[in-house]
Amino acid sequence: MVSVGRKGRDAMRRARVPIVAHFTGFGDRASFDDILPLARLISNEYAYGTYNQVHIIFTRFVSTLVQRADMVQLLPIRPSTDTRGIPGAQFIFEPEPAAVLQELLPRYLGTRLYQAALESCASFFSSQMVAMKNATENADELIDDLTLSYNKARQANITRELIEIASGARAR
Repeated sequence: MVSVGRKGRDAMRRARVPIVAHFTGFGDRASFDDILPLARLISNEYAYGTYNQVHIIFTRFVSTLVQRADMVQLLPIRPSTDTRGIPGAQFIFEPEPAAVLQELLPRYLGTRLYQAALESCASFFSSQMVAMKNATENADELIDDLTLSYNKARQANITRELIEIASGARAR
């Protein structure tokens, strides 16, 4: 397991999952350069045969109100089933396909990891925004309820004082 961020690391420690490497997180504004060391680590370990599959677990941003935990297989790369518009075997690779793949693999992984980091960040900010909106609405509702209770108590005191004044005037 390679963890990114404190929460992921802590969760894996509690589950007693061995952590090979830990990245402290990419902050609010992750850049592609921040992701590259993670991509290089994964691509190198995969190329050396340490791993036969690589999956990433992240929070996928669906909409402002919906974020879902998602697990996606990064390696081995699954070929696309949509081959429309791609001519068959008409490509000439220079240098050899293995050299091209070796150069492109870290960039591909970096791009996929960067997408996951951005989606996780968007999900976090979206859920934070919704939580703050709900907290504001709850506070406004509480203020309205407390104001109504205060006004009722105030009105009751005024009414009681008026009754006492009227009772005192009658008694004379």
